[in-house]
Amino acid sequence: MSSPATTSASTPEPAEGSVRLTFADGGGFDASEFAPLLGEWVVRQDPTAPSPPLVYAQVGTNDAVPPEQDGGRLFQEGYPRFLDSLEAYQVFPSKLYEGDTYADLDVSVSFKPISGQVDQAGGLIFRAEGPADYYIWRCNVLEQNCEMFIYEGGERRAFFEAAAELTLGEWRRIRVVAEGERVRGYLDDRLLMDETDPTFSAGRAGSWTKADAVTNFDDFEVSPLP
Repeated sequence: MSSPATTSASTPEPAEGSVRLTFADGGGFDASEFAPLLGEWVVRQDPTAPSPPLVYAQVGTNDAVPPEQDGGRLFQEGYPRFLDSLEAYQVFPSKLYEGDTYADLDVSVSFKPISGQVDQAGGLIFRAEGPADYYIWRCNVLEQNCEMFIYEGGERRAFFEAAAELTLGEWRRIRVVAEGERVRGYLDDRLLMDETDPTFSAGRAGSWTKADAVTNFDDFEVSPLP
């Protein structure tokens, strides 16, 4: 599907149990709330962050090196099969929030694309049932768009696309509200997508980049919906 919605819209009130992770408190944050699946994820300084001074960033620009234990801790026997199936075009650096799994949810994160020859992108993964089975809602500077993809069985397919103006070095906020089969995607406060899909009903949520995209992330929020 390709015809974008461009109006703002009301969204459901989040239930109790919301989680907001910032890195503003300085040296006490060790990123233990997240499990990287692919990429090189580090905590580093960025005084321009929404909650300065620290951000959680994907800084790898070469081959994505799988962390030795993180993905296996979440998905056990499914993680080795995922690593065995990786091809060059399927390198999607990502990390997942370890705290809980979600069915209906409201999830968002601020991101700043820094660089990348192949891609300059930031996004969210949600309803992740395994390391190769989840939804992606992402925005890309090089393509000047936001897209939703379905990553199923290690194969990614496009689901929805909307034009968007994005700039390197600029903080933006990306958000997904998923209720049943209905999925809404936002850039900042602007509703770009309002579609339905039955592929995944529940799973983990986290942040996403592609290929050699270096991207800073801050203020990760996720809430179960009532």
